[in-house]
Amino acid sequence: MADLMILELDKKVQLNDNIQTIPIPMTPVNISVGTACSVAGWGRITTSGPLSPTLREANVQIENNTVCAAQWGWEYVAPQMMCVYGSGGSCFGDSGGPLVCNNTAVGVTSFVRKVNCNDPYRHNVYMKISAFLPWITEIVPLPPK
Repeated sequence: MADLMILELDKKVQLNDNIQTIPIPMTPVNISVGTACSVAGWGRITTSGPLSPTLREANVQIENNTVCAAQWGWEYVAPQMMCVYGSGGSCFGDSGGPLVCNNTAVGVTSFVRKVNCNDPYRHNVYMKISAFLPWITEIVPLPPK
């Protein structure tokens, strides 16, 4: 189970104040429990509410894999995933959005509890980008260091 894709554009994107790049990890990384991160997206503001008309951002923290595995059971694959908690987070329509820690995109929004997007008993889950570096570099060679 993986929620990642690589999109190839027809032409180079013009960077400006509103459009910038963000790095991904170049080596496997485990983000420390409690690390402050952020998530962003245009998904629903509440579980049954409408999609957001504007890009929204929420501050979250990395949770312990043991806690996540206990909450999600077989759905949570610790080597490929991480989960977060906070006063906000991802909801329906946010899938594919970034989990950013220390100015690096470390995760991709994957899934939330269906009956409550911001459920304190089921944290939001993200695919760990560094777990898929071999697949990513097969398709898009990383620049030399």
